[in-house]
Amino acid sequence: MKRLAILFVLAGLVWGAFSLMPEPQAPPSRPAVAWPRLAPEQLLRAESTTGNASFVLEKEGGDWFISQADPARRLRAERGKAEALANFFNANPPRRSLVDVDVRDTKQLKAYGLDAPGKRLILADTATRYTLAFGGKNPAGDAVYATLEQDPAPADNGTGVVYLLGANWLEQATTADAYYDLRLTSLMAQNITRIRVDNQDIPVELRRTGPAQYAFAQPEDYAAYPVSSLDAERLLLDVVGLKGQLVPQTSLSANATAALSLSLWPMGAETPQQLQFFPVPGNNAQYLAKSDWQPALLAVDRTAVLKVAPDPFLLRDRRVLSFDPAAVQSQRLAFFEDQGLTPREVVLMREGGTRPAEDLPSRDWTRQDTNATVPGLDLLLWRLSESTFEADAASSRPAAARDVLRWTLLDIDGATLKEVTFAADPGLPEGQCWLIPAQHATDAPTTGQENATYYPVTDDVLQQALDTVFHARTPASSF
Repeated sequence: MKRLAILFVLAGLVWGAFSLMPEPQAPPSRPAVAWPRLAPEQLLRAESTTGNASFVLEKEGGDWFISQADPARRLRAERGKAEALANFFNANPPRRSLVDVDVRDTKQLKAYGLDAPGKRLILADTATRYTLAFGGKNPAGDAVYATLEQDPAPADNGTGVVYLLGANWLEQATTADAYYDLRLTSLMAQNITRIRVDNQDIPVELRRTGPAQYAFAQPEDYAAYPVSSLDAERLLLDVVGLKGQLVPQTSLSANATAALSLSLWPMGAETPQQLQFFPVPGNNAQYLAKSDWQPALLAVDRTAVLKVAPDPFLLRDRRVLSFDPAAVQSQRLAFFEDQGLTPREVVLMREGGTRPAEDLPSRDWTRQDTNATVPGLDLLLWRLSESTFEADAASSRPAAARDVLRWTLLDIDGATLKEVTFAADPGLPEGQCWLIPAQHATDAPTTGQENATYYPVTDDVLQQALDTVFHARTPASSF
């Protein structure tokens, strides 16, 4: 019992000693580093100096410009990239501040590479100018020492502190090239209501008459022709997609004459935006571009310029046929392999009998004589429906024309949707043939086509049809 009492006393002493000990204190938390915030839409200016290279981004009237040492090289800057500097500033505050470093002590600054900063970045908004100076990296290499000065200085006098920033700060605003907006116009294709192309030859002018609808204003003798909406919109997209390259030349000679001029009228505007293209002596691969929107000259590749100088003929709606390929239920093709002989004829049916094409699980075609599947015919029908003439049509049958293929398309009820004849002619340019639509689709097939119109088209659809259905090419006897 005496031993037990001694144990109880010892246990009490131990418990009392632990209860009187002070509770362990948590390690003091590092206070958050004070860091200002920039509103991207209020950013007005950014200056970057890395070594001997420097440039300035400046906002004027909602637009951004970039300039370097030569003021004549002032160009547009991409707004999104310029304002992204403010977002980066906000998203990448310091990891910590070195409160023990005296920024007035040159020796201390030298230890962090801040006595002669290798990079400076100045950001200015409507109220404050922020100057960041970057020194060396930390031993781990994942952060950089920097100072931040604010003008006017904040009330808490945060200026004069050495910060540890992420090393990705050194990758910001390193070169001017990253910020150039080298477009020749900021207009969007859908907002252009009128375009005029002057290329010292035939002026071409298109006016938008409705959604995806256009009309010729020039040349005057084209006013009666319909415009291909697809080609008109492709032209507008090519124009707004024009981009240039930097060139050392900053001015044009006094006698410079534009080889091509574009006038673009945006929606609701009476005055057009002008783009001009000048030949470069000794350089056939590029033009010098002068734009109302860009403050400096840019070089543009010749191929891009030629795409926005179209032949008015190519802007016409040159489609020969009008039918819905999905409505075709059967086809009858007659191949005139030898002139004067009975043509080889093949009838093709959609698999599934007479059900409408949209109800079919498969769009395969089969030959009626062999039940063999013939692949690729839906694409071929679509290409036939998109056939365009390569020159003005002939109203009478050319003397040297020889029929090669008669193609009849029928609907689900067996009625003729379209009938066309392809004819070869040695008088046409290589790679072309005649496409002759029947005047009346419901008439019985004819061979003379005396009243038809003859359209010169590329022969790729003819050759593909012969190869797919007859495993043949245009017979040499046709020429």
